[in-house]
Amino acid sequence: MANANETSPAGTRVFTPVHRRTGVRLQLLIRSDIEIPRGRRWSRFVRDVRTGQLYRAWNKSCGAGGCMCDAFVERRCDSPYTHSPLIEMANNETSSADEKCQQCQHTKSLGNKRLKPDECNVCIVVEETLEAYGDILVKHFPEAKYGDQSPLVWGALLMALESAAAEWISNNFPEEDDEQAA
Repeated sequence: MANANETSPAGTRVFTPVHRRTGVRLQLLIRSDIEIPRGRRWSRFVRDVRTGQLYRAWNKSCGAGGCMCDAFVERRCDSPYTHSPLIEMANNETSSADEKCQQCQHTKSLGNKRLKPDECNVCIVVEETLEAYGDILVKHFPEAKYGDQSPLVWGALLMALESAAAEWISNNFPEEDDEQAA
């Protein structure tokens, strides 16, 4: 186990939210440019740099009156509705030579490039879209007490965004073989 006094690698910081389902406090290493507000309602997505796992994070009361200085998280794939057999069948048509993403099952370099090394292009687009979605909700409904959505709706939103992003990238950046044959 790492020494608690060790400093985080450059460009990262430690984030210690509570896992909503288990109640266990996690120690995530996240990018240092991600804002984690204190004392107000918020919601965003964070990725643990060590594991690559994506989490949805939102405000949590620490128990002192109306204080909101703590945070809940849940892993993005905790929803049983994240993956669909139909989406997996459609994704099996993509090139097996390229590495498949373990979260969305799409080819990581869809669009014939990598937006970030070792990360899936579809997941990057979906993560940024969901961050914007959460920020917009908080902006327009700051009086909301929680950032919850039902697992069914949450799963449907994730599937729709993954499908839409993969389709848009595929349609606008076809594989090189397809382009040369035309």
